[in-house]
Amino acid sequence: TRLLRIGQRIDAVIEALLDAAGEVVAGGTEPEEDPLALPASAILRTGTRTIAYALYTERVPGKPKHRLDPTRLPETVLYRLTVLRVGPAARRAGDATAWHPVLDAGGLPEGAVVVTRGNLLLDSQAQLSGKPSLLFPDGNRGGGGPHDGH
Repeated sequence: TRLLRIGQRIDAVIEALLDAAGEVVAGGTEPEEDPLALPASAILRTGTRTIAYALYTERVPGKPKHRLDPTRLPETVLYRLTVLRVGPAARRAGDATAWHPVLDAGGLPEGAVVVTRGNLLLDSQAQLSGKPSLLFPDGNRGGGGPHDGH
């Protein structure tokens, strides 16, 4: 064994079970319910803000709310920015994908289809059109954004 030196980096893996709230389960007992988790590819972060984009359709009056089937999307699909609070990255045993437990879903509806590829494109299009985005929570209407004048 060697002693750590100042500025030296170390990587570690901690095995733990998480409950539905994303908290570590004490004593290694199986949690009653798995936590809601999103793959790292679905999450965009600034360091102070974390978002994901979810697909939804316009609700038709009189029709029940339904889940979207990502293999058979309707003709009109809209994307909704949702501000989240997520926990640290975790991996399931035998799975290389990093997942983040969702600690606060910020209004993300149950059964929502979340964008896992192309979310940066969606966010940049929202910025260019002045809509709320990762960097501009209230939208950017030419008010001194990073790309003004370009």
